[in-house]
Order: sequence, then structure tokens, then C-alpha cells
Amino acid sequence: MLWPVAKLQGKIAAFNCCGINKIYQNDINILVLNIEENQFISLGDVFCEKENNFLEKKKEHYWWKMIFSKDKAVGTQIINNIEIARLLYIINKERIK
Repeated sequence: MLWPVAKLQGKIAAFNCCGINKIYQNDINILVLNIEENQFISLGDVFCEKENNFLEKKKEHYWWKMIFSKDKAVGTQIINNIEIARLLYIINKERIK
């Protein structure tokens, strides 16, 4: 899932190399990793140095954590719950920058 962001960044770099000024509009970084029967999902800045607080939910078969900085959602980590990943992405698309 890194490819779409890298592809867009490459296009922006190519335009700038050709003298056409383009600015990369920061998109939400998304990483999905499947290992055996487990799915790991990361959205946004999960290594935020300004991490103030977070919401966390842990169940027997899944876990998720929403990371906030100054009351603004900056990232999410999810294990084994693709449905909540889609929901959190939609809810926070405008908030995670």
C-alpha cells in the first residue's frame, strides 16, 4: 500500500524537475501488512513525537489505537479489523494531516 503515495510523490518530483512548480498535498500515509492470518494497518502519523493522548480498544481478536496531538487525530494503528480501519479512515480523512 505504499505504492500509491510513492507514485504521486514521484509525479510531483518529475514536474518540479521539468520546471513546472507542483506542491505535494500531504495525503494520509497508509500501510497494510498481512502476516499469516493477521492484518496490521497503520494510518497517518503513528510515531508522532507530540503524542498527547490516545483512545484504545482491545478485544480478543482485534485491537486499535487512535493517536491524538493537541486534540487532533494524527494517526491510527489497527490489528485484525479491516472494517474499523475503513471507518476510522473516513472519519479522520480531513483531520489527519
